[in-house]
Amino acid sequence: MTVLIVGAGPTGLTLACDLARRGVPCRVIDRAAELFPGSRAKGLQPRTLEVFDDLGVIDAVRAAGAPFPGFRLYAGHEVVWERSLYDLLGAPPLEPGPATPYPDPWLIPQWRTDRILAERFAELGGTVEFGTELTGLAQDGAGVTAATSRGPIRADYLVGCDGGRSSVRKLLGVGFEGDTFETERTLIGDVRADGLDGVFCHMFSQAGDVTKRVSLWNLPDSPYHQFVASMAADEVPELTLDGIRGLLRERSGRTDIRLHDLRWISLYRLNVRLVQRYRTDRVLLAGDAAHVHSSASGQGLNTSVQDAYNLGWKLASVVGGAPDTLLATYEAERLPVAAGEFDLPVHRVAGRGAYAGLDTGAGTFALVRPDGHLGALSTSAAAIRGYLAQAGPPAR
Repeated sequence: MTVLIVGAGPTGLTLACDLARRGVPCRVIDRAAELFPGSRAKGLQPRTLEVFDDLGVIDAVRAAGAPFPGFRLYAGHEVVWERSLYDLLGAPPLEPGPATPYPDPWLIPQWRTDRILAERFAELGGTVEFGTELTGLAQDGAGVTAATSRGPIRADYLVGCDGGRSSVRKLLGVGFEGDTFETERTLIGDVRADGLDGVFCHMFSQAGDVTKRVSLWNLPDSPYHQFVASMAADEVPELTLDGIRGLLRERSGRTDIRLHDLRWISLYRLNVRLVQRYRTDRVLLAGDAAHVHSSASGQGLNTSVQDAYNLGWKLASVVGGAPDTLLATYEAERLPVAAGEFDLPVHRVAGRGAYAGLDTGAGTFALVRPDGHLGALSTSAAAIRGYLAQAGPPAR
């Protein structure tokens, strides 16, 4: 029995490694010509580090990254303050122990995480088939036939790990409920920067106003910095080296920092979305194909890796003869976690087993139906309360 994985990002590669080490034949296809080249999601959280330990890549991840640096805020040339990650969180560092063997977040650019996972998959006998685009899929009682740009592929199960614009999700016709915040954009890129002192998340502003800043993060063991800036949609500069140079000058008032060698750049819209269901018969969704988040704190990457880890052993067990009902626990366990990344408090609805997210304080609200599927995700509290009124009063 075989599994076809669509998408060779952190989600697909984590799943591929987990299946391969369990002896489950799998194929990984990706329409891109190579692994993702940018730093993008650069922070690994403690639970993700535990997953990577179990997959046999923790030493490589530790060698290729570093603890989170301090944060330094500038007003022009003046340093306003320097603070640690824990200062900003308002919490003391955790001590390592059996429950948290890796208590500290780890800074590592995404391109390195992808490369480490791809190398581990290769050690386990796998190969990523780049330049292979999914164009269609059909299911029957025995498996899935995927139409691709290089011909059909037959598999027992197919897992869509192909990101927020997932072709798998669209081909399934699965709803992707939520909101896109059209008024704001975040620009992220990898660039060399001369003239910076020390290893920090350097936050530049003209008057210490963090709402109008440009951040340059030192990337571990690399000449590149990650450039990050948020702005109104109508203020987006050209996505070029000159464009980000101008933005840095405008927001910092400084001309002594030289940006050069722009390696990668992208513009993000803030999306908050969840799928209506994680599974349609023999096709499953994982990672950004199932949920998208803010780019802050690496929410998407960490949640996605943990999706794959939850699914891997279950899929391997079913392929090995375990009851197919085991796969139902994947959605039941992971959907509430994804909803929780939106800071949605959860309440049981009496007699229905449904869950509803009420006012988050962040302007987002959600309801999960009794079958575990997302019933609604909205920026309207009134809309969610309307769903709740139909479902029944909250249990006490």
